[in-house]
Amino acid sequence: MHGSARSMDGSRIPREPVHREQRFRTPSNIERAIGLWVDRIGEATNRASPPPMRLLGQYAAVYVKKGKGWFASRTTGRLAVAEHGVIFLFPEEPAHYGPDTSWETLWVVWNGEEAARLEQCGYISAKRPVVEDRLQVVRQAHAELKLILDSEGRDAVLRRKIVVMNMIQMLYHSSMRRRPRTDERIEEAVRFLAEHSAEPFSLPATASRCHLSAAQFRRLFKSYTGLGPLRYVATQRVTRAKELLADGLPIKMASARTGFRDVFHFMRVFKKVTGMTAGQFAARER
Repeated sequence: MHGSARSMDGSRIPREPVHREQRFRTPSNIERAIGLWVDRIGEATNRASPPPMRLLGQYAAVYVKKGKGWFASRTTGRLAVAEHGVIFLFPEEPAHYGPDTSWETLWVVWNGEEAARLEQCGYISAKRPVVEDRLQVVRQAHAELKLILDSEGRDAVLRRKIVVMNMIQMLYHSSMRRRPRTDERIEEAVRFLAEHSAEPFSLPATASRCHLSAAQFRRLFKSYTGLGPLRYVATQRVTRAKELLADGLPIKMASARTGFRDVFHFMRVFKKVTGMTAGQFAARER
C-alpha cells in the first residue's frame, strides 16, 4: 500500500519478550458451531510510545482513522502504515505497531475454525499484514458490529459472522486489484470527502480543488477507490447515518445531519446502499 512499500529484514526486530494476550470472550455453543465469532471491537486515540511485542492469540483488523505509523513482526520486519490503512493481526504471529506521533484507530477481533481456514486459503496472510482500506470497510464493519455485539440470538450470531466475512472479502478484493499510480491529489480528495461528507457535494468544485476537470477527476477517483465520487460520498453519509440511527436519533434528524437534501432523498439512498429502509434498520436495532 502507499506508505508501506519498504520493509526491513525481520532479523532486525529485537528478540524481546512477548506479551501474550489473556483476555478472551467465551463463545457460545452456536458460535462455535458456525465456526467464527467476534471477540470484541474497540477504538482509541494513541500517542507514540514504545509498544510491547504482543501475541494476540486471535485475528484482528486495526483500522487507522487518522494519522500514520508503523507495524513490525519477525515475518515482515518493519512496515509503514498510512492513514486509512488496515493492520491484520494473527493468532500465532507476535507483532507490535504504533503511531509516528499520534493516531486514531478502531479494531475488530474475531476467532474460530472458519477464521483459520480463511487464513489457510490466503484471504489474509501474515506475509501481507498491511493493506489499504480506501472504502473504509473496517469502519463500516465496526459500526455494524457495534449494533449487534451484545445480542446472543441466532440471527445476531450469524450476522456477526457475515459482517466479518464480508469485511475480509472486500479487503482481499481491494488488495488484489491492480494498484493505480498514486496521485496525491486524489488521496487528498478522498480524505477531504470522508471528513466532510455531510457538506454539500459539487463534482466541479471538488475537481477544481484538485486542479482537474470533472471528467479527469471522476476517472481518477474511481480508479483509486473503485467508486465514483458521488457514490463514495453517499456511502460515507449512510455509514454515519447508521451510527446516528443506532444511537436513537430520529430518521429526519439523521438525514439532516448527514447532508441529504431531504428525508425522501435520504430514504432512497439508504435503501440503495444497504438493501433495507432506514425505518427497518432503526426498528431492527431497537
